[in-house]
Parts: sequence; C-alpha cells; structure tokens
Amino acid sequence: MLKHYLTIALRNLGKHKGYTFINISGLALGLACCFFILLYVRQERSFDRFHQHAPRLYRLLHVAREGEPERSAISASGYATHLKQEFPELEVVRFFTANSRANLKAGSETRTVDGFFYADSAVFRVFTFPLRQGDPATALAAPNTMVLSPAAAEAWFGRDNPVGKTLTLLRGDLKLELRITGVLQPLPRNSHLQFDYLTSFHTITAFMGEQALAEYTNFNYYTYLLLPAGAAPEHYTSRFPEFLRKYRDAEAATSTALALQPITDIHLTTDVRWDLGSNSDKRHLYIFSAVAVLILFIACINFVNLATARAAQRAKEIGVRKVVGADRGTLLLQLFGESLLAGIFAVAVALALLQTAAPLAGELGGGKLAVEVFANPGLLLLLAGLGLAASVLAAIYPAVILSGFNPAKVLKGLVTRGAQGAVLRKGLIVTQFSIAVFLLIAILTVRDQLAYMKKHELGFDQEQVLHLNLTSAVKQRFAAFRQSLLAHPGVRNVALVGSVPGRVGTSRGYRWPGKEELESRSFYTMLVDEETVPTLGLQIVQGRNFSREFSTDAGHAYILNETAVRELGWEDPVGRPFRVWDEEMGQVIGVVKDFHFKSLHQKIEPLVLDLKPEWSWSAAIRLAPQQTAAALPFLAEQWRAWEPDLPLDYRFLDADFDRLYQTEERLGRLFSAFTLLAFFVACLGLLGLASFTAEQRTKEIGIRKVLGATVPSILLLLSKEFSRLVLLAFALAVPAAYYAINTWLENFAYRLNLGPRPFLLGGGLALAIALLTVSLQATKAAVANPVKALRYE
Repeated sequence: MLKHYLTIALRNLGKHKGYTFINISGLALGLACCFFILLYVRQERSFDRFHQHAPRLYRLLHVAREGEPERSAISASGYATHLKQEFPELEVVRFFTANSRANLKAGSETRTVDGFFYADSAVFRVFTFPLRQGDPATALAAPNTMVLSPAAAEAWFGRDNPVGKTLTLLRGDLKLELRITGVLQPLPRNSHLQFDYLTSFHTITAFMGEQALAEYTNFNYYTYLLLPAGAAPEHYTSRFPEFLRKYRDAEAATSTALALQPITDIHLTTDVRWDLGSNSDKRHLYIFSAVAVLILFIACINFVNLATARAAQRAKEIGVRKVVGADRGTLLLQLFGESLLAGIFAVAVALALLQTAAPLAGELGGGKLAVEVFANPGLLLLLAGLGLAASVLAAIYPAVILSGFNPAKVLKGLVTRGAQGAVLRKGLIVTQFSIAVFLLIAILTVRDQLAYMKKHELGFDQEQVLHLNLTSAVKQRFAAFRQSLLAHPGVRNVALVGSVPGRVGTSRGYRWPGKEELESRSFYTMLVDEETVPTLGLQIVQGRNFSREFSTDAGHAYILNETAVRELGWEDPVGRPFRVWDEEMGQVIGVVKDFHFKSLHQKIEPLVLDLKPEWSWSAAIRLAPQQTAAALPFLAEQWRAWEPDLPLDYRFLDADFDRLYQTEERLGRLFSAFTLLAFFVACLGLLGLASFTAEQRTKEIGIRKVLGATVPSILLLLSKEFSRLVLLAFALAVPAAYYAINTWLENFAYRLNLGPRPFLLGGGLALAIALLTVSLQATKAAVANPVKALRYE
C-alpha cells in the first residue's frame, strides 16, 4: 500500500510540473531564508560561549555617575593590580590595544599591522585560546615576548617555525626585539576579542614606565575577571565602592562606579562606550527572527493555497476512492504523504541552497557567518527536522479538506459550488502581501534613514580630509613637515590633532569658580592645535580661535561647544575662568558651533577643544577639491622623505565617520535581501493561483473573445480581483509598519521625519509587482485561440 501511495504521489507531482515547481521552490526558498536567519541568530548568540570558563568570566566596566550614567569598557591599569591584591581568589587579565595597530620590522621589511594587543600572562588560563605551538603557561610570562596567529606567522615567516625568532616593534624612538614564544590556533569567529599579535603586558613598561602597571590616569585598558566557582558577581560589586575609596579616593567612589559584565553579553550590548569591534544589537536579532517566521509563513501559505486551489481537480479521485471503500484515515495518510514528499524535496533543495549561497549570505551579514551544514550532522538534522515540521504543518489543512469531501456531492459535481475555499485563498493572499508590503515599507525607511544620516549636516566639513597617524620622527619635526606639505597646491591646510570627529572618546575633568568653591565636571575633549578649527571647517560663533600670537593660549585657553555653554548656564562664556582638573587656571577664549563628533544615534554632548599639540599624535590634512589624485602621491613621497622606515597610514575622514553606521548598513543589506525573497515567494504563489484561475475560466475567456472581448478587457478582468486583494493588504500593512518604524527610529537622536513616501512607494511597488506577476499568466490566457478554449474539456 505504501508503495502504491508513493507511486501515486510521484505521478501527481510529475503530472502538474508547473504547480509542483512553484510549490517546492517557494517552500524551499522560504525554508532556506529561515535556515540562514536561524544560523545567523544562533551564531550571534554564541559569541564567547566557547570559553571553558565562560559562565564565570566577566569584564570590568567603568561607570561615570555624572549626569546620565555612562558605561565604558575601558578602565585604568591600576584596577587589575589592586583587584588581585584585594581579592586574591580572582584571576585578572588586562588587554592593552593601543588602537590595535603597530609597526613591526623583520630584516629590512617594515609593516603596519592590525590586531596588535598586549595581555597579562594569565590570559591562557582565563580564556580558551589554545596554542598550536608553545607553552601557554610561560608564553607571555617574560617581557618582550609575543605569540602570533597562524595568519600572522605565515605572513612573516611562511611555513617556517616562528618560535624562537624575533620581530622588532617600532614605537616612537624605541626599537624592541619581541621574541616569538608561540603560535595560536585560529581564533573562533564568534569571539569579541580578535587579534593576530598578543604581546606580554610587561612589555609596555619599556615605553610607559613601571607606573603603567598600577596607575589611574590612563583609561585605555580592558580588564577581565575570572570568578571562583560558585561565586556570585554581586559579592564583588557590593564591595567595589569600598575598593574605590581604598585604592583611589572618596571622590572617585561617589563620581564613578565599577560593574561586571558577563562575557557572553558583550557582543549583543550596544550601550557600552569604547567597546572592541562592532557589536550587534539584540533588537536586530528579534527583528530577523520575526522576519524568518514571516517568510516561512508566506511560503507555507503558498503551499496551502495551491493545494486547496486544486481541490476540485482531485475531488473526483477522492470521491471514487471513498465509494470503493477507502476511509478518511486512509485518505489522510495518502494525501498527507503526498504533501510530505513535496516537503522533503523542498527541505533538500533548501539545504543545498543554504550551503551554495552561504558565502554570499555571509557577505551580506558582515562576513561573520560560516555555514558548513553537511559537515555538521547535528545541525543538519536540526534544520531538516525544522523544515519537515514546517512542511507537515503546511500539509495538514489541505489533507483534512480533501479527505473530508462528501462522495455523493463530489460525483454530482457539486463540490465546486461552495465559496468557502475561495474566501480562504483570498484571505491567505491578503495575509501574504500584507507581510510583504510591511517588509518593503520597513526596508525603504531603513534606507532613507541611512541616507539621512550620511547627508545630515554634521557641523564640520568632512570632505577631502585625511586623518594621518604620526610617528615619532614626523611628530618631532611636525612644523617642517607641515610646511613641506603646504608647498603643494593640492594641500589646503594641515593640523595636529589628538582625535577627529567620529573618534572622540577622551574625557577630561575641568574646574571653574562656582558660588562657593571650584565646581567640576568631566567633558569630552578634543586635543587640537591652532590649525584644527579651519582644517575641519568648524565655525567659531563667539570669541576667537587659538592663535600663536597669544603666548598664553598654550595650556591656558579653551574653546567650548554650544552644548557645553548651555550645560554650564553661561550667557557670556568668553573670558570666563576655566581649567583642566590639575592644571593652572586659564580661560574660555571662544565658542564653536555644535558639530557631531559622535554618531547620529546620540545627541551632541558638551565638548572642550584643548590646545595640546604635544599630546597629539595624528594629523588632519585638508586637500583642495579635485586635487586628491595629484596630492596623494606627493603626500606619500613627503612621508618617505621624513619617515623612510614606516609606511604611510591614513584614512579619509568621511569614510571613517561612515563606519559608525556599520550595524545599520548590515541591517539594510540583510533586510533588503529578505524582503526581496519574501516578495519573490509571495509572487510565486500568486503566479500559481493566477494560472489556476485562468485555467478554471478557460471556456469563459473563449466565449468572451468570440463575443468581441479585447485582450486588454480580459487582462483587466483577470487582474482586478488580485489588485483589490493587494490594495487591501496595503491598507492592513500600513498601521503595523507605521508603529514598527517609529519604534525603530527612536534609536536615533537625529532621524528623518516619517512622511508618506515609503508607504506610497512600498504600496505602489507591491501593486506593480503583483500586477506584473498576474499579467504574465493573464496575457497567455487572453491571447489564446478561442476555438481551443471552447473545446476545453
């Protein structure tokens, strides 16, 4: 009997190839998309869970209590030193990244490399980063030692064993020989710590002094704590205030706090400043999960719609089977088996699509997703099981409907007279296109918001500006270097800066005379020189810019932005006494118009421009319009003349600022791809139903043509019903889309005004695509020979 059912099922699938293709391909695409999103969400949630001690591993956060509490991933080096003294049961590991860039030399070759970290020797006890070569217990125990990733080892030494060999670190005037003591296994992609060079932490004392191991003035370290088994993090956080009073001071204990963040939460947390890498937003995972369910729902609707639409053609077969003795259970088994067979084919195709399209899908997702479905039996069984479960659910309704036909009515041809099936199919089409229109409106808004952020007036001129990291050789003779660059007509201005918009994160404490004593507060700070304001195109709205003509400007003059002035409540800030926390009293000499030095996710905050060229180790270079192609070779030539040992390291300011929106860019790419797939799957189902409708009305169309109906009138006849359904879907999708989009836009301090454009454009595109889909089949029916139509059946 099972063999008989299988034979019948294969015959039915082969007999109606068009419907079979639409059914299987639609369900397969929906499943493949759902599988990809499932794997993407699974990987995003798996970050840092591979560490053996992950449940006990935490990162120390520094929390500023002034104003709105702000959590920062960076802390002072002294915290690690004194935490080990105060809590000897803790394992503590510091990372120092120094922007994760370094200049290395081997023989006569010098390279600027990324992924260069310093770490305490306990790193391999705390984290699960196994070594391919070397002893993890001693690899970073001594100063001037280093382990490499396999990629870095191959880049420098090819296939030779690098252990025991050296690389020279060039930092300022220092040249440190770093002995290679090990080679790492490849780091998992789902680690928020990504490095190629890991150097012993004590190496930093060569250029920062011994005080770097226990100081509280330089907040540039990432500190991780491994708690003892069974210990609760609250036990330590409750003792942190006393720890701050003991090792810092009472003021630090009231103005700041320390918190512990589970390492498994880091990747999906976006409200921590100065994090390593680009984290994912947990809310986006919820969005993608919902999209996966919606796309799979659309695919299942196609499956149900086409199966029930063909119910009339299967009705006589079911009636005859019931007359000759088949009970409903037997028919359910047969019909359910046919649908399940189609579902099995769809699952197989979906898995093949997933494996084949994985590289492209990974690129859309930021290049993080590695899909090896067929190499992972457990994952393969999970996805196949989910796919078959979706197929089973989609197959239940058509099997129940078909097996429930009354044989007497079926054989009299009365089964086609009811309108219940048509109403259901229309309702499912409306549901499908409501989802598709909702997604289309959403992606149009995401793209509009991205365009708005990139075109929004930032308050400074980011075009034609290079940000250039300086070396010690260039910094020491920067004035002459500047003049050599200005000799070229393509170079407009050159400034010495500590940071540029998009990379401002330094905060400094400032004081000024108050009502009773010196009031104080921390403000974001840009370290600048006299040329920074004109080079970046900033606007002075009160007072003046820094000037070499005023000798008192050095160390005693400050420029505030408008937000800082408002925060201080000063109506006339120019000339007001103002100073850095531990320096002599100076004054405010000017006010700069507010500009965005952080992303548009955040409101403009108080900022101080502090004249500190001696602390600034990068340059901002403004090029003349249309002169970039000529100026860049000149810049490279001048760099080689002043710094022959190290390569030129620069980035364009506008491109660098755009990196702040990587998460939204990735969301836009993925959402666009999923929306296109959702529309394609919905249109596949619409094409199948339009084909079925045209087939059912073949004789009617033939009679109409004989009586003089034109092709356009027949096209209108066959298309208007589907057009009404799409318009109804649009009406249902708009309120839901409006609410969801407004909720998403609340994540941005500066956002576009949500107008009718995305709604009208989304609805218009949906209607146009639906009409095009229906018209393909309607045209075929309309131009058919009416003689053949009248001989139909």
